Amino acid sequence: MSTPQPDILSLFAARLKARRLAIGLVQQDLGVALGLESRIAQARISRYETGTHVPDLKTALDLAEALGVSLSSLVAESDRLGQIIELVRQLPEGQQEELAKHLSALAASSPSKAEKE
Repeated sequence: MSTPQPDILSLFAARLKARRLAIGLVQQDLGVALGLESRIAQARISRYETGTHVPDLKTALDLAEALGVSLSSLVAESDRLGQIIELVRQLPEGQQEELAKHLSALAASSPSKAEKE
């Protein structure tokens, strides 16, 4: 199993902290919401937010759920992509499918990133 790229880990850590602050949670409360013991909750979340400890996949999913976002938005390549993921996630499934069709058509008619570079 390969280790995630450091830039993805940094993005995850920064977005984790930003989202927690945005919804007004303190590290202690987030840790307890994950089921951590009160005495270690704050320290563990602090380690995740500074990138000194990398959560396993289940914990990362639990963190995202506790924060009300998808894990995809916490590890997206860019903040904009993360925002788009969250906006699409809020749509009903039928509208998500419609949007996916429109995006596929738009992508097919646009030059690729590689062609632009």
